[in-house]
Order: sequence, then C-alpha cells, then structure tokens
Amino acid sequence: MSTPYPPADSQGTPPPQPQQPQQPQPTPPQDPAAQQYAQQYPQQPQYQQQPQQYQQGYPQQYAAGYPAPAPSRQNGLAIGALICGILALLLAWIPFVNVLAIVLGLVAIVLGVIGMKKAAELGGRGMAVGGIITGALAFLGAVVMYIGAAIWWNSATSDLDQFSDELDRINQELLEDLENLDTGD
Repeated sequence: MSTPYPPADSQGTPPPQPQQPQQPQPTPPQDPAAQQYAQQYPQQPQYQQQPQQYQQGYPQQYAAGYPAPAPSRQNGLAIGALICGILALLLAWIPFVNVLAIVLGLVAIVLGVIGMKKAAELGGRGMAVGGIITGALAFLGAVVMYIGAAIWWNSATSDLDQFSDELDRINQELLEDLENLDTGD
C-alpha cells in the first residue's frame, strides 16, 4: 500500500526534493508578422512551480485562525418522544399488543413535554411537538381499540355461551329420546 508521503529518514526529516529543471526561454520568431504580434502581445511570465512540502503524519484539518466547528447539540428527549410516538402509533391498531402502545404513547407525551422545555436551548421543538401528537393519537387509538376488543370479546363469549346452552338443550333432548326408545314408549 503506498502512501502519499515519501519515506522519512531515521530522524524523521523528509528527503530533499529534486530541483525542477529550468525551462528554456523561447526564441523570438523570425517571421516579421510574428515579431509584430510578439511586440503587441508580450509573453506572460513563467512561474516556477514550488516544491511540494510534505508533512509527517496527518494533514492539518483546519486552516490557522479558524476554529473547529462546535459539536452539534441535539434534543435527545424530542427525538425519543418522536420515536416512541411513531412506534406507539404503529402498535396501537394491533389487538392485545395495543397495551404496549398505551405505555409508549404516555412515554412519548412525557418526553415530548420535557423536550419542549429544552427546545429553547437545544432546538428540536418540531420533533417534540410531533412526539406529543403521535403519542396522544396512539394513546387514544389504543384505548379505543382496547375498548372495542373488550366489547367484541364480551359479545363473542356471550354468543358462545348461548351456543353452548343451545347444544346442551339439544343434547338433553336427544338423551331423553334415546331413553324413550329403550323403554318402548
């Protein structure tokens, strides 16, 4: 694997750079029209390329005089509120799992309210509001689904009880008919 820097000697100093050969100066043209053109438009001066200096280690990240950028501060509570609210909103519509959505919705609301208070110094007010809204919608949706599932369950078990009673009645009638057949009535 090659490095962009030449190897240094044992003292850590880079090897001397080769000198650039001098470029020959152009001779003036012999044609009279070309001489007139050369007098009218003088040739640009040629600049010598400076030898490239190599540094030991990594190149400098920022130019002198410019401070490194400050680390970005984020409102983790607002982000947490939004994530909990979105997860709760997804889980709120699944029966028997929506109990977890009720808890996540409440957590999203609490984190969102605390994140709103911290938003003045850290930012992230929109995420905190989003966490509160999604948490509240998930909480309400999960409660409605939970109540709906409970009503459905009671209705289903009531219907099953009626069906079971009807089967018991039919079974009792059949047993009575069998006894009547055995006795010969």
